[in-house]
Amino acid sequence: MPELPEVELIRRQLTDEVLGRVFTEAVFDPENGNSLKLRQKKDLEAILPGKKILKAGRRGKHLFLSLTDDYHLMFHLKMTGRLLLRGLNGQIDEFLRLTLKLDDERELRFTDRARFADVFLWDNEDLVALDNKLGPEPDDAITDYLQQALSSTKLSNIKEALLDQSILAGVGNINADEALFVAKIHPKREPATVSKEDAEILLSSIKQVLEKDLANGGSTIDSYLNLYGEPGKNQESFYVYGRAGEPCRDCSTPIELIEISSRRTHFCPSCQKKDSLTLF
Repeated sequence: MPELPEVELIRRQLTDEVLGRVFTEAVFDPENGNSLKLRQKKDLEAILPGKKILKAGRRGKHLFLSLTDDYHLMFHLKMTGRLLLRGLNGQIDEFLRLTLKLDDERELRFTDRARFADVFLWDNEDLVALDNKLGPEPDDAITDYLQQALSSTKLSNIKEALLDQSILAGVGNINADEALFVAKIHPKREPATVSKEDAEILLSSIKQVLEKDLANGGSTIDSYLNLYGEPGKNQESFYVYGRAGEPCRDCSTPIELIEISSRRTHFCPSCQKKDSLTLF
């Protein structure tokens, strides 16, 4: 599933490629396009042509293009969604749901194997509602906020709390595991036990693993590709995620895999001790 770094990479590439371009047509694939919500389909077909792209934005894992007349084209890639920029080379993309034609004869193609991803045409009120629902971006969060949010959550463990988008926007399963390892926090630790010092180290660890993911072009576990159809490389240097049974990079203890609220969770039982209330 694309997380904050992957969506941010696509946002940056869209900024480089499509600002100032105008949509000319929205074409739904006859087989896969019908899984999109009917109201959104009618809106895109009727309203999108003629709209100019003013800005590429991101909020959490949500990607959007701000258009003329205060419209926002919102993409939520979820598990297997892709947004690809294609020219006139005749390339065929599998699981195509929507083709957005541009005035320079290029296309933005929205594909999704699992059919969970969404595209919406929103107004300013919709965008404000999303912003209010989400917590701060990790780069904007401060230690005091994170400690307070963790101490007040009703969730029973820190892993679930990091995945709660109302606490921090954009952190997903991969980077939650990676950040908890860097911070040396067990994923089942109770959020209320996190001290201010712990929260400071955890927030720093989250930022560190997100920056690493960005620098490596994102993480491609199953389906992620950037705007140009290229995979990321961050999965080649994961600390714990996807490495069950392999030696910890710090202490050589085998990495363990458990489930927390049906989410695969990887950790080092030596570096991330469950019975420790402090990080060290």
